[in-house]
Amino acid sequence: MHALKSLIQFERLEMTRIISTKEAINQITVPAKHILLRIAPDEAYVYPKTAVSLEDEWAIIKTDSGWAGAWIEMDTAVSIFEHTCEWELPSKRPSLAQGLVAGVPSKIWFEEDKVLLLVPASLAAEMEERVNL
Repeated sequence: MHALKSLIQFERLEMTRIISTKEAINQITVPAKHILLRIAPDEAYVYPKTAVSLEDEWAIIKTDSGWAGAWIEMDTAVSIFEHTCEWELPSKRPSLAQGLVAGVPSKIWFEEDKVLLLVPASLAAEMEERVNL
């Protein structure tokens, strides 16, 4: 298996969840040090949470604390993913990928030198157990 330099610990995150039209989400700009996670054409999250305004009167914009996340150094993340992912990781950075990691539904934000691994908060302890071998 992989050898971790330090234990990975997930913490509950507060994000802004946005459900709107594709066009409205395309127009979102986020403050510096925030990440726009486009998980579907009509749905996105902003981490950390922030105020978002859209030109869509029917948009749903809510704080969502149903996710837990851990920032992981790239070398450690690649080691984990080599053993726990059955799908090809994206080579472009920054980018978002979604799929099973160690059998747990996950969203992964890839930066140049680290990744943010997101899992449903109810599965954070399970993911910690699976990746901290």
